[in-house]
Amino acid sequence: MRRLITACLLLTACGGSTPDVDVKPASGGGDAFANGDVVTYVLQDAGRRVLGRVHGRVTRTDGRVELVTRVAYGDPAAATVEYATTTRDDGSLLSYKRLSSVEGRLQLVARDGFLSIITDIAQKKVPYDPALRALMLGRDDLLAVAMAVKRSGLEPGQSGKLSTWIAETGEVEPVPVQVFADASRRTVVQLPSGKATFDARGYVETFERADGSKYVLESTPSEPPKLLPIPQPAHYERPRAATWEDSEIVIDVEGGRYAGVLSVPTLRAKWSNGLAPGVIVLGDLPETNRHGFGHTIDYGRWELFDRLAEEGFAVLRLDDRGVGTSRTDIESSKLTVQQRAADAEAMLDFLKRQRGVDPEKMFVVGHGFGAIEAVLVAQRVDLAGVVLMSPPYRSVPQVLAEREVKLHQTEAQEALRRMNLLLSVFSGSATAEAQVPARIVELYRPAQGRVVSASKLDMDAELAKVTEPIAVFQGMKDFETSWKNDAQALEQAVNKRKRRQAKLFVFADADHLLKTTNGESTLEAYADRGRRWSPEALKDLVGWLVERAK
Repeated sequence: MRRLITACLLLTACGGSTPDVDVKPASGGGDAFANGDVVTYVLQDAGRRVLGRVHGRVTRTDGRVELVTRVAYGDPAAATVEYATTTRDDGSLLSYKRLSSVEGRLQLVARDGFLSIITDIAQKKVPYDPALRALMLGRDDLLAVAMAVKRSGLEPGQSGKLSTWIAETGEVEPVPVQVFADASRRTVVQLPSGKATFDARGYVETFERADGSKYVLESTPSEPPKLLPIPQPAHYERPRAATWEDSEIVIDVEGGRYAGVLSVPTLRAKWSNGLAPGVIVLGDLPETNRHGFGHTIDYGRWELFDRLAEEGFAVLRLDDRGVGTSRTDIESSKLTVQQRAADAEAMLDFLKRQRGVDPEKMFVVGHGFGAIEAVLVAQRVDLAGVVLMSPPYRSVPQVLAEREVKLHQTEAQEALRRMNLLLSVFSGSATAEAQVPARIVELYRPAQGRVVSASKLDMDAELAKVTEPIAVFQGMKDFETSWKNDAQALEQAVNKRKRRQAKLFVFADADHLLKTTNGESTLEAYADRGRRWSPEALKDLVGWLVERAK
């Protein structure tokens, strides 16, 4: 679920503190940064431990300005990212590219009133107004921060709003800023995410984030960090000996259309009526394509699809809304678990009507937050069974807090406080955002609609409305949900109401993706495409479905 969110600063009318002003964006090279300027920063945590290095360069040619920032995290580098923004001298955007050794590629091209947003798994266009004179701003792109403030024309004693556009989602959000002078008469800009202090040239000298990390400008620029190899998009190959037929399909839903492939087994004699049971899979928070690829991460869904089709099930393999050839009129970040459940109902209705498919034997498999949606679907549709993979059972803040504790060694109460504040951030609270580490907000913002809507549900109460058999699959090395406090607690609660309705499968060497893991599960391990499903987990999951479909 790791994601480095990229934002775009659009300068808007300003006002607020003393004195109130109406600031217009500067144009015609108003940033004053010179061709060939180079800056280097050291990234430190609250204890001044070095976390990485940031290197930036300004290039001016033929009425254009290019900003290139390269970041290396860790020593030696464990992850790298490079931002490259090209604008005209008047500030209007021409292109942007982000290369990340974790997230892969993100590219934007401004043309004919639209901004094309291209990633490894999706491509879309959003309206773009060049008059806004936009600058793209990555999390560590302090060169772009400096240019945005310089072009805004804001002076000490003034306040304003910088509308922050999240490039992956196309959202625009106003962010309040205040400009003042410190005791040394240096310009200081306060943002919800932290405080930037500028040197005499107009470059950021230090940037202190709310999470305690700090960027410090070096007096002598060093060589830029080496950019680690950028992984190529994952690729699926259909087995040569496949015993199923694939056909391209589209499914219309409210506010969008899903596109993908329907896999129907050619050999169906094993089923008493000669019709194949149907299966749909609802994924976790990250957007994925029809094979379960999300940017640089392979979530392993294709393995499950292939195995199910081989075992005689009809399977839908779909691109998420806005991914691949699927389309959406609802911004992906705004989708709720209820809307996703409604989409799943449309998928099931489509599957029931297909030739060779048994409409009386439908199954839903939900992974992570998709398990919550699977429960909602089971309340409204008659199913032959429900599979919940790595399901959240406790409240959403509790589940997300445990992840924070395990990955970042945050104290439990502080982690829970942050996650409760995160919900306030997504409700528009700038005060709350200043108290939550930027990496947390950036991680969950693309799925904020699902996070907020799921937080309003009581999973125990929702499960009480489900009458179908339930299978729960959980890895003991999962750092996102707990085998004991989520999976086992869920199974016990269900069986307390109706004996033997739920069955729990736990795997000692499996992680959140139900993939085999040597040692501790980590975010970096998610990006290892050589890992595969736990053979035991895959065998037991398919075996349970086969048994229920007989």
